[in-house]
Formats: sequence, structure tokens, C-alpha cells
Amino acid sequence: MGFFDSLKKTMGLAAGEFEIRVQPETLHVGGLIQGTLRFRALKALNVVRFTLELDHGFPVDDYHTDEDEIDLVVLDEMVSFQAGEHREWPFFFELPPQVAATMGRFSWTLEANAVLQGGSTLEKEQPLQVRHSPVMGSVLGAVQSQFGFQFVQAGADDDGIWMEFNPVGPVRSHFNHLEIAYDEQDDALTLWISLDPFRRHVIQRYEDSYDPNENSVELVLEKSRYAAGGRADDESVLKVLQPLFSLN
Repeated sequence: MGFFDSLKKTMGLAAGEFEIRVQPETLHVGGLIQGTLRFRALKALNVVRFTLELDHGFPVDDYHTDEDEIDLVVLDEMVSFQAGEHREWPFFFELPPQVAATMGRFSWTLEANAVLQGGSTLEKEQPLQVRHSPVMGSVLGAVQSQFGFQFVQAGADDDGIWMEFNPVGPVRSHFNHLEIAYDEQDDALTLWISLDPFRRHVIQRYEDSYDPNENSVELVLEKSRYAAGGRADDESVLKVLQPLFSLN
């Protein structure tokens, strides 16, 4: 952004203000970002266009992140305001199941813009805490609260999204490290769980789905079986995962 563009934005800040309200109930992977954008004019002005943009930030390597524009909607055009007047617009964005939740260096942001007559722009950014899908959230809940692992970092590659965990407390005497890679679709969640070390009886039990090159076990959780009405069946998810962490 050039100096004059920055100056135009600074000058526009005194013209009006945004408020972004987001409903938290559906704010998860595979759900919806929905809410209301409110704008109040602080003085008489003409707005050429109101837009709302959804951006997703993600790591590209160990030191850098990038950001993609996932969607952009034009909420209104050519609107005149008197000082103190306000307007509201409902909005919603669909969150596909293949994306990452807000974690580590993965981020989600809503950016509201009002282009004013004369060229200046008003802008407001609001970070979002996008949760995991109900089933994936249940998996992570079990890993952290039941099996004693703590989240370290997350990333993504051509095969999907991955997360690393370290054992905490007494679990450290049995395990060194845990990595979970996953690919999520509308109907199923595929997990590749790599535990250092897997016990021999675990490898034998999961012989058909164990990859010795990756030291990982593949599990496929059908969402229709492990979630209903937008909520996961935590007990069923725990039963599926329990044998992988068995010590005997």
C-alpha cells in the first residue's frame, strides 16, 4: 500500500465504524460463518460499496505464512448516510470440511470494507476462532484429555493437515511423540495416527492398516456413525482410539 492509499484510509477512519457480530454455534470446519455486519456513520457520507471478505492464513514453511481470500461478498452499493445513521446486513460463508481450524499458525479473518465516494476506504478486520468439526474435535479432546498429550504445532502438505503432540505427565514414561495427519470430507474423516512407539500388540491388531514406512495406522471415521445433530458421540470416538494407546 502506498503513502497516499494509507493516508486515505486514515482519513476515512473518522467517517464511520463497523461492528461484526458472528454466531458461534456453527463456527466450525464444515459449518457456517454467519452473523451481521453493522455500520454507523459518524458524519454525512456516501458509500460506493460495502464488502465483506473471508481470509484464511496458513504456514508455508517453518518461518513464513501466507493468506488466501476464500470468499468475498458485496453487501450493498451506493448508500448515503446522515451522521448517526446506521445499517445492518446479514452474511454467511460456508466452511468446507477440507480446511484447517484456527490453531497454531492457521488463522481465519473477516475483513469489512466501505469504499467512500472520493476514494478513501474504511476497514475493519476481525479474527475468528474456527473450531474443528465435531468429530475431529472429539478426536483431539480424547488425545489431550484422555491420553495425556499436548498440542505442539500444526502444518499442511500435499497429503493433508497434520498436528504434532508431546506426552505430558506420567504418559512421558510410555510414549515419546504423537503425530496425527488427517483428511476430512463431507461424509468421513480419515486419520493417520503415528505414535512413538506403538506397542507390538497394537501393530499386530492393526496389521491391515499399519504402514511400517510411516509408522502410522489409518482409521476412517464415518461421520454418520460418530456424529448426529451437529454433535459428536465422544464415547464412541474414544472407544475407536483407545486400543491404539493401549499399553498391554
